[in-house]
Amino acid sequence: MPADLHLHTTSSDGRMSGPRRVEQAASVGLTAIAITDHNAVSAIPSARFVAGRWGVEIIAGAELDSNWHNVCAHIVGLFLDLERPDLQRDMFRVQDAWREWIRETMAEIGKAAGVTLEWDNLYYWGDVPTRGDVHDALRAQGYEGPIVRMGGSPYGPPGARFVPLPLSADYACDMVHRAGGIAILGHPWREFAPGTLSEASEFQPILSKWA
Repeated sequence: MPADLHLHTTSSDGRMSGPRRVEQAASVGLTAIAITDHNAVSAIPSARFVAGRWGVEIIAGAELDSNWHNVCAHIVGLFLDLERPDLQRDMFRVQDAWREWIRETMAEIGKAAGVTLEWDNLYYWGDVPTRGDVHDALRAQGYEGPIVRMGGSPYGPPGARFVPLPLSADYACDMVHRAGGIAILGHPWREFAPGTLSEASEFQPILSKWA
């Protein structure tokens, strides 16, 4: 069964709606896809609405941005049960925490860049802004300098104080398990390179907890 288990839509940092992703998947011969937007599940119902038309199974997922020893770890949850009340509560909690993280981050990188960043400077497609949206706002305010990596990901100008992500990897994995899903560490080489996967291997106890 040809499948892609990591796809984003306009509910986060993708540039296609859920239904358009389904149509695209069918056009390249996929029979199943997992929609795994950053900190959002809102595209899944619309994708499922058209899935029968295109003959594509939709796996409910999410990619949760979490903190692991001040490194950004992307916990991908698959086979989430959207009907579980805990999932909506947890997702709103994650999104609220993410908004506060974005606000604090904007203040820090704006200070380092010598510009003022306000929430209204953000233009974003998804349920909540992404770091890419912050970078776009920073450039729009006139900053032309480098964006350096901190916490394993592109962060902001040199000298910006790093703000650790508010969601722990443990919480992200527990959230996935409470929703009946399985937790996977997304693209470990990108987040933990250079080096070995020794750090990533430490995730195994929390990834499999209660599975």
